[in-house]
Amino acid sequence: MYKRFKEWLERRRAVSAPVPAQTITVNDKPYTLRRMTNEDIPAALDIERAVYADTPWERVAFMSELAKTATAMYLVLVDPQTAAIVAFIGISFKRTDSHITNIAVLPDYQRQGIGRKLLELMLTLSRAMGMRTVSLEVRLDNVHAQSLYRTLGFVDGRVRRNYYTREHADALDMTLQLDGQLQQALAQDWDHRVNG
Repeated sequence: MYKRFKEWLERRRAVSAPVPAQTITVNDKPYTLRRMTNEDIPAALDIERAVYADTPWERVAFMSELAKTATAMYLVLVDPQTAAIVAFIGISFKRTDSHITNIAVLPDYQRQGIGRKLLELMLTLSRAMGMRTVSLEVRLDNVHAQSLYRTLGFVDGRVRRNYYTREHADALDMTLQLDGQLQQALAQDWDHRVNG
């Protein structure tokens, strides 16, 4: 019992630990990666409107998620040339399962590997935290995103009818089973990324 509690506590600390701003490179272009703050919510909403023509989330939803510092993590990617947020990703953790809650990349920055890089970072974190699965929902008609998820190992699940209620659009559940053998190495990699 104590061992399981200790593992649970360590996972919560890993999620709530500060993530210092750092430079990451995507296709030979440097970006700044940092934890999302409440001040970033307007930019995230603008990105959602640009990507989805509407925003499935409201300001309050982002504020609620950002307050869950022990069970969720949201990151933003900033183009240092413009100082603008060009992408963001969010993930939540529950027991041994993680869930990509939201990911969006500005249209001018799509198809450059940014979405893949953000997903890979969250998969690394999930493995480091001992998660067994990562799940997400994607619009049924978003074949480009589905293709990306499949290249990362996600498999199709059930179709959720009318999941996106505003647009009356269906969603596809997708899940990735994580390989527990990589957890220790990936935990060290994540620790090195966030703590330098």
